[in-house]
Amino acid sequence: MVRRAFTLIEIIATIAILSIIASISIFSIDKLYKTFNKAKKISNLSLEAKRVSIQLENLLSSKIPSTMIGYDMKNNSFESIYNLTKEHKILEWLSFTKDSFQKGECSFFIDMKRCDKKNKYLFSPDTNLSLVNERVKKKFSKSGDLFRDEDIVLIFSGSFDNGGDVFSKDFKNFYGWHGHKSEKIIKISQKSESEKFFIKNLPQEIYEKYYLSFSAYAIARGKDIDKSSICIKNLPVKIKDSSLLLFYDYRPWKKESFCADKNAQKKEGKVTILSQSIKSFNVSLNNDNLILDLTFSQNIMYKKNIEIFSQRIIF
Repeated sequence: MVRRAFTLIEIIATIAILSIIASISIFSIDKLYKTFNKAKKISNLSLEAKRVSIQLENLLSSKIPSTMIGYDMKNNSFESIYNLTKEHKILEWLSFTKDSFQKGECSFFIDMKRCDKKNKYLFSPDTNLSLVNERVKKKFSKSGDLFRDEDIVLIFSGSFDNGGDVFSKDFKNFYGWHGHKSEKIIKISQKSESEKFFIKNLPQEIYEKYYLSFSAYAIARGKDIDKSSICIKNLPVKIKDSSLLLFYDYRPWKKESFCADKNAQKKEGKVTILSQSIKSFNVSLNNDNLILDLTFSQNIMYKKNIEIFSQRIIF
């Protein structure tokens, strides 16, 4: 029996057909990979946007409204967030002891009838400064009496939580921001575990509602801070212009500013990275509600970027 072999033309034709099929397959696989990679990055960036937005909302839930400012480090200027006349790159605020309030360790309420202005003491029902002191010490790994050291101070809310008028021309001297005076900061102490505490500097006005503040916070992009600061260099990853950073554990009423403020005479506090993918970060107000606008951006491949916009309203 004679078996016929393939001719050269048949072999060439077969190879050509297989080559065409292989090239189509490779193209399809490459396209599938790019589609998968894009979908994965969009999903990851979307999750990151959601995570950062929730983190910021949680942080700002313990803000003292009247203390919020927009800070321009380049021009060394700041304004109340309620009275902005221009864009400021950095958001700062004083935080109150939300955990202590939720645990029933302080009421944030003054019983005006039981206060004694002559002897410089206030009476706050259901308040125990010793428990507040222990909770803040644990949170920031500190020791000693934080009221005596003036690490925890009292701030009256004022009318409608405005702290005594956020539109006042004297606002810059209210809370000690960036080397200014701290006229609205009340330094207190507690002699026992009673609901009575003593005022070191008697204020001109006393309100029923107050806050206990223990730290300032700041949010800024890497582009808008001093990246040569020691605290930035000590971070485990390199900070980019698109990095979003959170600064905390510093006290303006003690002439302190966040650790990457090039204008500060006394840099203090800690820093953590919220995101490395922030293209823009803007803050605005609408009916006294804080609106955070963030644009997240990430490179896919071949110089193509994906962007996700996130908006959070803080009541």
